[in-house]
Amino acid sequence: MSSPSLEQIKTFTPLELQNLINALLDEVVKTGNPLEISRDGQLFQIAPIEKKKS
Repeated sequence: MSSPSLEQIKTFTPLELQNLINALLDEVVKTGNPLEISRDGQLFQIAPIEKKKS
């Protein structure tokens, strides 16, 4: 999977994330694009992790 461009990363506040978490995680799984969470000026990402091949 290639790295998403900045335009593909959506940014949310913690309150928005709390209200939308299930739908947002479904979107991450569907698109492969990470979510960006902004809290007090710090940025965090939720991104899918590729499963290791056995």
